[in-house]
Amino acid sequence: MIKRILVTGATGQIGSELALALRQAYGEAKVVAAGHRRRPDAELLESGPYCSFDVRDGETLQRIVQEYRIDTIFIWHRSCQLLRRRTRNLPGRST
Repeated sequence: MIKRILVTGATGQIGSELALALRQAYGEAKVVAAGHRRRPDAELLESGPYCSFDVRDGETLQRIVQEYRIDTIFIWHRSCQLLRRRTRNLPGRST
């Protein structure tokens, strides 16, 4: 059973929709939305917990996971998807 979910990239188009849908499915308090470049819209801020941090900052990520008792993380960033696509066909990579 899922205790708490962290959705990073939640201020982007897909991440914000994902966070809102998960809040509707699992409860507003169980889904923590996170972003760091864009300002979240009012619906995202008012519908449940929100925190601002850079997902590349491992210490802060660890603190957020512990503070909110996160057991499931959705990392949704378009830049990560593009990087994965670019590196998929590099020599020595099997995926």
